[in-house]
Order: sequence, then C-alpha cells, then structure tokens
Amino acid sequence: MEDPTPPSTVMVKGFDLRKGEVCRFYFENTRKGGGDIAELVVDEDQEAIFITFEDPEVAQNVITMPHKIGGRDLEVSLYTPKKAAPMRHKSQEPAEEEEEAPLRTVVFHIGQETSESEDTYALYFESPRHGGGEVEAVNIDKDKGLVYITFEEPSVAQKVITMPHNIGGRDLEVSLYTPKKAAPMRHKSQEPAEEEEEAPLRTVVFHIGQETSESEDTYALFFESPRHGGGEVEAVNIDKDKGLVYITFEEPSVAERVAGKTHRIAGRQVEVTLFQPPKPRPTYPEKLLFKNIADGTARDCLCMYLERITGLDPAEVLYGDEVGTVLVTFDHEPDLVKTAQFCQKRKLEGRQLTVAKVPISNCLLVENLNDRTTEDTVELYFENKRSGGGAVEKVEMVPEENKCFVFFEDHEVLDGVLQKPHKIDGAQLSVKRYMECLGQSGGSQDPTAFTAPKPVVMTNVDPYKVAFLRQSQEIKAGFLQQLSNSHAEVKFEGNNLSIACSLNPSVPKARILARTWATDVQQVAGEFLGMIDVLKRHLVQQIWPEVETVVRSANIASPKGATFFLVPEESAFVVVGMKSIAKELLDKINTVATAAVEEAIEIREVKKTNT
Repeated sequence: MEDPTPPSTVMVKGFDLRKGEVCRFYFENTRKGGGDIAELVVDEDQEAIFITFEDPEVAQNVITMPHKIGGRDLEVSLYTPKKAAPMRHKSQEPAEEEEEAPLRTVVFHIGQETSESEDTYALYFESPRHGGGEVEAVNIDKDKGLVYITFEEPSVAQKVITMPHNIGGRDLEVSLYTPKKAAPMRHKSQEPAEEEEEAPLRTVVFHIGQETSESEDTYALFFESPRHGGGEVEAVNIDKDKGLVYITFEEPSVAERVAGKTHRIAGRQVEVTLFQPPKPRPTYPEKLLFKNIADGTARDCLCMYLERITGLDPAEVLYGDEVGTVLVTFDHEPDLVKTAQFCQKRKLEGRQLTVAKVPISNCLLVENLNDRTTEDTVELYFENKRSGGGAVEKVEMVPEENKCFVFFEDHEVLDGVLQKPHKIDGAQLSVKRYMECLGQSGGSQDPTAFTAPKPVVMTNVDPYKVAFLRQSQEIKAGFLQQLSNSHAEVKFEGNNLSIACSLNPSVPKARILARTWATDVQQVAGEFLGMIDVLKRHLVQQIWPEVETVVRSANIASPKGATFFLVPEESAFVVVGMKSIAKELLDKINTVATAAVEEAIEIREVKKTNT
C-alpha cells in the first residue's frame, strides 16, 4: 500500500558541495519556491545534497521550478520515486471594485523645447499665489511635451485648474489628468495592493537570461509587429545583470495585449508580464536635503540660515560626499513648501539652495566581508528570515574594500536586520544603515573633515611590464610623476601595484579630490600601462641555443623607452617598451635572430649530409 504522506525530501545535484550554507539560504527563500528546512544532508558519495522540508508541499513546488546558483544550473528531484503532485497556482480572486480615488494629478502641454526642470515646476505649483500646495511628484514627458503634476491633496488639483498660469513666458492650459484603468501586475508572493490613482501601465518585462546577444533593435522590431500583438514602442531597456528586458509602449492597451502571453524570441520562449514600477518610498518627516551650498560656507552661518528659512533649530547637520550637499534633521517636521520658497527668495552667500524630502533608506552598508564571499551568498543570506531581512532588490559589491551595499524591496526590514549580529563565511560583519544622499562615507558633522581613501591595489599586472618599469629608471620616473600629479604613491609588490593616497587636509580641496581619487588613479595608471607593449617571438626549441648565443653576443643596444628579455624556458625573446619604440627594437632583434635561425638550419643540414 502506498504511503499517503507526500514526500518532503528533494535531491539537489550540480551544486558545490562545500557551500551547503549557501544552498540552505537559497532553498529557504520563498521566492525560489522554498520554505522552512527540517534537515540538510551533504552526501559526497552521491555528489548530492538532500533537503527535507517541514512542509511536503514545498518539496512539490521546488521540483517544478528552474534553479540556478552561482551560474550553475541545478538538477532538483524528489528523493522518493513517487509521482510528484502538480504545482498548484493559487488563483487570485478578482478584486472587489473600490470607489475611485479623487483625482490629484494635473497635466499641461509645455512643448518639446522646454528647458525648465522638475524643481521649477514643483516650486511654481507649491506656491499659494498660483493656487498650489504640497507637490508629491513631477513627471516630464519630453517626447510628447507634457508635464504631469501630482499633488498630495485632491482639493489643490481642483483649485489649480481654475486659475491662469504662465511659466517661462508661456501661457498654460492646465487640466485634470484622468488615467485609464490598468490591470495591476500580480505577483504570487504579494498581496494585492490597495488601488491608487496611477498612470496606466505601458511597460512589460520578461526574462531572457544573462547570455543574450540580441540588441534593443531586435526587441523593438519584434514587439512592433502586429503578428505579436505589438504596437509603437517608445523605449527598450536591457538589464544584462539580471537578464531582464523592459519594453515601454506608447499605448497602455498594447502593453495589456502583449502581457500574459508566451512569445518566442531568438529561439527562446519568454513569458511577458506587465511591469509595475515600485512605489516611491515614504520620506523622513523631520529631514530635509539641501544642495548647492558653497564649499567655504561656515557651519554657524549655515545653521543660522536654516533657522531663518524654516523657523526651526537644526538638531543635526551632516555634510555629504557630494560637494554642497547637507542632510539636516530638525526636532519637528519642517514645512517643505515654505522652506523652498524662502530658498528661492534668499540666497546663502550668493548661492540659491535647493531643498527636497529624503526617502527612507532601504539600504545597508555591510563591511568586513570575507574575501571569498560572493554577491549570491550575500543576497541569499539577507533574504533568509534568520537574518531578519527580506526580499533583496540588489547587491552592489565593493570587493577591494571587503564591503557591499544591500538594497531591500521593503525599507521596513532594516530595523529588524540591525538588531541582530551577522556572520557570513566565518566573518563577523559590520552592518549599518546607509543614506544614499550622503555617499559612501555616511556623512560628517565637520565640513572640513577629511578621510584619506584606502590604497588601490592593481593585481595581476603583466610581469614584463612591471619588470620594465623596475629596470627603466626614466620610464619609471614618468610613471611615478603621473601618479604623483594625482596625489598617489606606488609600491611594487610582485606583479601587483599598491597605490597609496598622498592627499592630506593641507591640500586645497582635499575633500573634493578624495571623492574620486580611487577612480582617478586607476584610470591614470591604466592609461600609462596601456602605452607599454609586450611583444614576443617564439622559436623552435631545437635551434634556440644557437639563436640565444648569437643574440646575446650581438650586443643589441636597447633604446630609451624599450628593453628585451631572453626567456630560455619558453624558447622566446620578449620586447617590452613604449609602443613605437618597442616595435623598432623588435625589428632589430628579428633581423639578428632570423640570420641566426638560417645559419643554424644550414649547419644542421650540412651535418646531416656529412653523416
């Protein structure tokens, strides 16, 4: 009699058995079809990992899905040879119709030649003189010459449309924007969101894989074809890192028609769905971000100005990495509209400041990573409930500094993550909240604070180029001077170059230079090394001894800017030097070597004849 209990164990093949922890993170992730794991066993004899789930239905789900970790395709099957139950897709009940929200967006035609920025429109429509109020969003459609202004209160939108408006010398006809109703994209793992007044969805998305070689034109032509239900395509965006393609149509109806169908593109079947852009994150009520502050503005002067334009005492002032950027925290919520109006009227030391709300951070800065920790491991770890995290939007690795930035889809999970200790691949991690607006330093209370960048290590530099730089004092001096001009000092460590920063607080604009120092010195060093050629000529091993003797005895003079090495173990000589000079030296050696080769062959032929 067959056991009525469905199997709850799966067998996983094709995975690196040494990384069982990563495998656990992956299959505990509900987005991968996984769930709570009761037991994980690594069987080296069978070269497989056996995973027993607490819920048998999870095992049934897992085997119906494709799985890939670290670039490897996994083979996942039920451990007991029983017929697997088909994967059940929970059908979504149609949402009950809700009362339509009052309209909060107005639209007007400004023409395609407009030069006004989003800030200009926001400040204009936040002015009470124009009947305005708190603006939630400004969207400019340059192709159609339209501007959409979304207010926080519907009453403001109603008031604005009754008044005359003139921006940039143009009279505007402002009307309420009534979007067409679009079917929301359904995610299995998400509950239906409450309906809001939104622009109709015009973008579809599908997964094509990271190895795709198709161009944007290929996708545009495919989805403009009536045979595929397509229409006029406005834009094509390819995210190669995630293997996703986004197609934006001019008409929402085309996107709706294309979505929900399977299409065959370049020999691959792809499932196309409507793309629902993520909702904007809420903002910190008590924080404002100011920009365009002069680098020499004293902190006391700035604080007095902030107090004047907001009517509040700044509780904290943090200077960001970007010049002129300051994040200010107040004891109470400041009035953004009034503050923006004051910034327009009153300059600070000749600068007109801009001000904006700050989205609540959804990012963590993770430091002290193990050298062997990969992006996949970090993502799986922080999506695992044991870390206190949730769905990860993206991970940005900074391997040279053993750190990364982890962006979550839901900002609310950050508090839970920060309350726990974290360890990956044996390394105890430092985890803290990251404010994107402040930059990688996290901000400083001192406008003159200076932190020297960490050294840059260029690994696996061509050993012949390193040997040439060591040997040629003139070229080496030029290399060192180029780096010195970029406030850098270099040390030769084997085939690696360790470049240290020589900036200090006494250097004018040291804080500004430090922000791009690492990128700048890598570019300078890379360009200089790129001007050095390494040219090789390999010879037949049997005649190498004779040729080597001739070349050595020829006393070929190396010109300034080039040299050569004889490499017996490779039966070759190598010319290294600045591009045109290296070629000239190679030609000289080739002349001597060719004559030596011909002579060696002739001698061998004579010996054969005599024997």
